[in-house]
Amino acid sequence: MTRRGAVSLEDTEGMRLLSSIRGRERWEVTAIRQSPRAARALEDALLQYPGVLDVKANPVSGRVLVLYSPDTLGLHVESLIRDSLTELWFQSVSGNTNSNSASPLVRIIKTSLPERKHLTAPILLSIVGHSVSALMGLSFAGIFNTALGEGPGFLRFLGIVKKGSRLLFMTSLSLLLLARSL
Repeated sequence: MTRRGAVSLEDTEGMRLLSSIRGRERWEVTAIRQSPRAARALEDALLQYPGVLDVKANPVSGRVLVLYSPDTLGLHVESLIRDSLTELWFQSVSGNTNSNSASPLVRIIKTSLPERKHLTAPILLSIVGHSVSALMGLSFAGIFNTALGEGPGFLRFLGIVKKGSRLLFMTSLSLLLLARSL
């Protein structure tokens, strides 16, 4: 916390969930402790998000009570608090005190996107899925080449030299890849 009541970026990590029930969460937020201005600004910022019904930020205890509609999809209170604190910090640095600087569309996008650490798994799964699809196409081409008398070179390396065995192996490989992609 800085001397003049502005939010410090380092304080955004000082959060912890104290209690949670459907539609109500209480958080300890060190960034608002002993700063009524920061507490009020956090209340105003959180109330701008769709689905947030009421916010009470206590600068004495450093606690924030957030009441929200549990039916709102993609509402993640921790992310909302972190985003609001980060936005307040940038506003205090730039001197912009207008709390409505983010458009409603930007706020909706911020609340609907997953955190960065949750973005790697879908990317890796997509790469694996495309690789399996490519291998499946290659294995079907390998079946036709084997039927024509030319087969993939790795079959000879594996000791599969008869045409029937090669066809059976390539067909089995294609079916396994097909089953894997389902």
